[in-house]
Amino acid sequence: MSDEPLVASSTVEEQAPPPEKLTGISVYPGIAYGLCQQFSAGDLEIPQFVIEKTGTRGEIQRLRAAIATVDKQLGALIDSADEDMPAEAAAFIDVHRTILRDPTLIEETVDIIKEKLVNAEWALSLRLEKTRRDFESIEDDYIRERIKDIAHVVLRVQRVLTGRRSASSLLEAEGLDETIILVADQLDPADMLLLRGRDDLDIAGIILEEGSITSHAVILARSLEIPTLVGVKGACEILETDVPVLLNADEELIDLSPSAEKRRNARQRMKLLTAEKKRLKKLKQFDAITLDGHTIKLFANIALPEDVKDVHRAGADGVGLFRTEFLFMNRDDLPCEDEQYNAYCRVIRSMKGQPVVIRTADLGGDKVMSQDALEKLTTGPLEELNPSLGLRGLRFCFAHPKLFVTQLRAILAPPPRGRAMSESCCRWSHRPRTSAGCANSSRWPAANLPPKARSSPPTFRSVEWSRFPPPS
Repeated sequence: MSDEPLVASSTVEEQAPPPEKLTGISVYPGIAYGLCQQFSAGDLEIPQFVIEKTGTRGEIQRLRAAIATVDKQLGALIDSADEDMPAEAAAFIDVHRTILRDPTLIEETVDIIKEKLVNAEWALSLRLEKTRRDFESIEDDYIRERIKDIAHVVLRVQRVLTGRRSASSLLEAEGLDETIILVADQLDPADMLLLRGRDDLDIAGIILEEGSITSHAVILARSLEIPTLVGVKGACEILETDVPVLLNADEELIDLSPSAEKRRNARQRMKLLTAEKKRLKKLKQFDAITLDGHTIKLFANIALPEDVKDVHRAGADGVGLFRTEFLFMNRDDLPCEDEQYNAYCRVIRSMKGQPVVIRTADLGGDKVMSQDALEKLTTGPLEELNPSLGLRGLRFCFAHPKLFVTQLRAILAPPPRGRAMSESCCRWSHRPRTSAGCANSSRWPAANLPPKARSSPPTFRSVEWSRFPPPS
């Protein structure tokens, strides 16, 4: 045996110091300084156990009761919302309630309970995993991202089933006097609204480890005008609760050890921005008039009829642009004439005589319809070599006259009140006019117009109507 002293073969690895900065993707600009507060709603452990065949009825009843409870919670969240809640918030909650009420959610989960004899919580997990695999094959990023909405809904039902406190209960901790930076792996819109509803929490910024610019939580954060970074790797591990950080969404970075000067500048900028928002909020009730007496009309753009709430909230003088293409996206069918007419009338009624500019569908390029909807328009090839320079906007409408004419018929049918104007091709007027409009065109006879429009033909700008036969 050797007389040499024994030397330990293992070495102690030195831990790397935490980084001074983290980076992410900015979805709303701004600077915020405050204490990190971690919020995680996705760490639920799902129990898995086998049940007797006689116990399936009880599990199914538990499932139905949990779904009803979550639906009631989401409904209460909408009912308790204040007037400052963005229209997107209500729309996203409605999406979650629609998912919750989808008959296949219950039917397929019930089938799993009966076939595999497992508890309701685990059956929901199996159902979600199957849906996740289906979504992975979808090429469209926005549609593929919607699996997270389904996952959020399933998680809420599982919370109720397991008896775990709801997200609202998790937020019943004592309020904080300090400004906070919310840190989470991911958030769903309902969680964000619950956080925003806490009057004793001053949320100045949001940092998400996961998420993308198309997630509903991110879109909602943008609507709430909160500086937000997503895709921040290691955020939940590195940014511990009560650790002060400087979130600079303008430069897409998080400073873990900001200097005293940076902290002071950040606080000053936050204070100025808050004061500016309050000042602008007071000004919205006044007319915009220049020093030499000229009145400036300020209009707002919308994408869906629900957005008209934001138009009123901002004190706008009308709708400068109704981007109607969103009525055609994220669905498997085409909106019929009546559906479009009702959507336009909702906006016009709400504006109470103020002008509304309606743009015909600007589809194509990055604003794509679903594959099923496209197949209802054409039997030809759907792929384009360069969609950005191919069929988009009016070129798309010219290529699909059935879609275009149906939308024009919906626009040109006189609304009950107010004024509407189509940006791309026509102006609607209350007064009957004699002109070479579509009502007098041999290629598009008046018989093909809605009854209300026959006696009040619109005046058209330069449009070659002979190219657009009536829809078959």
